[in-house]
Amino acid sequence: MKDFLNLGFKFREFCIHFFVEKKVRGIEDLKEFFQFFDRCHQNHKLWDEKKLKISFSEIVKDGEINIFDVLRVFSYFSQKVADFMCSEFAIFHAGAVSDKKHTIIFAGESKTGKSTLVKIMCEAGFDFITEDTLFLGRKKIIPFPKPISMRNDAGVISEIVIPQKISHNPPRNLIFFFLKSKIS
Repeated sequence: MKDFLNLGFKFREFCIHFFVEKKVRGIEDLKEFFQFFDRCHQNHKLWDEKKLKISFSEIVKDGEINIFDVLRVFSYFSQKVADFMCSEFAIFHAGAVSDKKHTIIFAGESKTGKSTLVKIMCEAGFDFITEDTLFLGRKKIIPFPKPISMRNDAGVISEIVIPQKISHNPPRNLIFFFLKSKIS
């Protein structure tokens, strides 16, 4: 399980360097991410290689990173993490933030505004926990800090947001919001 959390943090480091700081280091971070990704696969057989065949050299061409391929790999990886962790944690399709005393959870179907609410709360000073997949255990909440993917009306990723403050040990005082209406 620690491998999965480390991989999530490595991906976040890459995104911060690449999108926020605009550093060339982003490519090196991505290379480390893929090396770690491959090690996780070798140790845990995370995916069917017939369904997902992608490598660092396919994502970085001529020194340019195709971030949408990176996000596709990370999304696939996220699903595999969920499959692996389901025996230890309740897994929710939810976003979550923290005010240091409470974990505020926005659960709901796609296009109900979870990512938008998490983004707004982070901009207001709350600590980021997750934007899509919440791992809730008996004793702890596992932060899954992948970048926030904002989608346009057509459902296409139009903006990627990297929250600056992450809650590494979210509080167990939970406030749940169940989002029912789809944003149109």
